[in-house]
Amino acid sequence: MQITAKTITGGFRDERGRLVMTDDQGLQHEDVLPARMFPITDPEGWMSICDRQGRELFCIRNMDAVPENLRPILREELNRTMFTPVITGINTSLPFGDLVRLFITTDRGDTDITVDTEEIYRLSGNRILLKDVSGIRYLIPDWHSLSSNSRRILDIYL
Repeated sequence: MQITAKTITGGFRDERGRLVMTDDQGLQHEDVLPARMFPITDPEGWMSICDRQGRELFCIRNMDAVPENLRPILREELNRTMFTPVITGINTSLPFGDLVRLFITTDRGDTDITVDTEEIYRLSGNRILLKDVSGIRYLIPDWHSLSSNSRRILDIYL
């Protein structure tokens, strides 16, 4: 069985605002969903474009592989679907078992999240990624820039 790689030759939003992409064989793929493969560590790198059933239609190394006129639409769609609030402070925590409830300040306001302590990751460059129990990712771009109280709370779970 030979697998032929498709490339994107064009794309647009249809009258309902859905993303439509055309491949090098002239086929239009309607209502496609782009996703970054490495949204935190390489946001402009590897992307997957899938249909609504989750089947991958295109695998893109970077934005340079997409026609220039489609890049703004694709970036807009990627940013719309990739919700990653930035944590600017950790006010307090309430541990219970393997979970911890964190009362945080983000770039979108104050909130509280519940996190499995196994879902707190150190990334390169002093970054920390937390994934709450509902699957939302939160980013701390530089944990050294947090207040001493926030760092003290975070240190407990790292």
